Amino acid sequence: FYILQKLPAGIASMGTLAVIAPRDVVLSPLIQLRSTVLQVSGVIVGLIVLVILWVSNSITSPIKRFVAQVDQFSKGNYSARLPEGKGPAELRQLARGFNRLGTAIVAQIEEVKNTTARTESYHKELMIASEIQKGILPRQFPPFPELEGRVGLYGMNRPAREVGGDYFDFIRLPDGGVGVVVADVSGKGAGAALFMAMPRLL
Repeated sequence: FYILQKLPAGIASMGTLAVIAPRDVVLSPLIQLRSTVLQVSGVIVGLIVLVILWVSNSITSPIKRFVAQVDQFSKGNYSARLPEGKGPAELRQLARGFNRLGTAIVAQIEEVKNTTARTESYHKELMIASEIQKGILPRQFPPFPELEGRVGLYGMNRPAREVGGDYFDFIRLPDGGVGVVVADVSGKGAGAALFMAMPRLL
């Protein structure tokens, strides 16, 4: 690399000055500047990528948590809870809503279990009362075998529910006659059935 420089007009007769220098020496500042610019650009691009990743994670992370919560709900795990102190106000409010929903579902499930248990217990008691009622009512027809050719007596009790207050019976009277007892207790259910049993016990 060399530089030719014309001398001023007054000394033109003396000739032309030529400065010769290596190319690397002349371009060294530019090469170093380019290297510095590349390094700074790399740092800036890296920072931009990190910021983009952070912003993307801050947006997608809550969505992933909500998706995981819905997945837990679909598996029947309604006791799972979302953190309510992270993210913007809207996301915190949504997390509180999800948590309240899970709590309400758990409470509802417990209520259904308790109600089902009470209902099953009540039905078992009604079945027992029904068996007792069937044992109280006449089951042999005709009721008096010795009168089979002379009197035909039959009866049937079909309660509206599992048990009821309807009652009938056949009684041999002291004079040899036959008495028919028919009663109806007001109401339905176990209470009426128990009250119905009193005449038979008396």
